[in-house]
Amino acid sequence: MRFTRRVLAAVVLVLVAYGAPSAAWAAFGAKASGSLRVSTLTLKASADAYGTFTCPSNANNAPLPRGGVSLTGWEPVAGADSYTLVLDPPPNASNVVRTVTSPSRLTMTPTTTPKSGTWKLSIVANAGTWTGAEWSQTFTC
Repeated sequence: MRFTRRVLAAVVLVLVAYGAPSAAWAAFGAKASGSLRVSTLTLKASADAYGTFTCPSNANNAPLPRGGVSLTGWEPVAGADSYTLVLDPPPNASNVVRTVTSPSRLTMTPTTTPKSGTWKLSIVANAGTWTGAEWSQTFTC
């Protein structure tokens, strides 16, 4: 009986050793396919905003003009679906942020303005969640 068990165990061992690689090959030999799409886009900086900058004649709630930028447009950027404009006034004043879909005429005036300092206007082109290079210009009052 012992001899039979040993022979049977040896046969089972040989079958497992022979069959295991085949089973592993079947499990890992299957092919899978998929697709991947990769895109690139270069958004250049917008060129030259057209308009005027007005220095405030008095600070904060004094009679107008408070100061700000009146834009008549800027150069469009190929591939852009919107533009973010930021007017950063000197310290202790509020900035103005606008998002528009095309170069257009608009006015940006902070609610609080100092009488003097350096202001910065920047324009960034957007395509979905991508942002382009910044165009900026500074003004000093």
